[in-house]
Amino acid sequence: MHSAKLAQIAQDMRKTIGWRGNMIETYKELLAEIELHKNLLESAIENRSYYQRIIKCSAPKDIGSIDYSGFPKGSKNQMDFGVAVSKIAKYNSMIQVEQEILNKLERNKKAIDEAIDCMDITVKVSRLRAMGLTQEQVAELVDRSTRQVQRIEAKLNEKLKKNNKCRIRCRSIY
Repeated sequence: MHSAKLAQIAQDMRKTIGWRGNMIETYKELLAEIELHKNLLESAIENRSYYQRIIKCSAPKDIGSIDYSGFPKGSKNQMDFGVAVSKIAKYNSMIQVEQEILNKLERNKKAIDEAIDCMDITVKVSRLRAMGLTQEQVAELVDRSTRQVQRIEAKLNEKLKKNNKCRIRCRSIY
């Protein structure tokens, strides 16, 4: 049942389109996509706050003292108010889109993690390794040491070798 759930999640993941238009195929790519969209979201928020500061600085001010030095006075910022407002609107919509993408990717990651948590430790290790994670990353996810993960993989490899030898013998008999 859990493998069917994991297969369904993988199917849904294949349908998920990333920001660059690439299909997300592995768990490692999913984590990279999440990180990418977090960075894009952070950048959009910073840029929006920059243009909000420009609007605050370019607002009309009271007349202060008069400078007779002959040098022209003015603000350091030469951006038009309308341009700044349109940039803020653009970044607001970008932030909304990035948050939606991040929520969808996080839901997919959570579903995969829940499906993996329901499995036996040997199945967890083999699935996580098949997803492209290193032994250290797998050990961290399953709360085991790297050495224990190596032992589990060694046992799995021995079982696979025995099964392959039996299949070869059975085929040669028939």
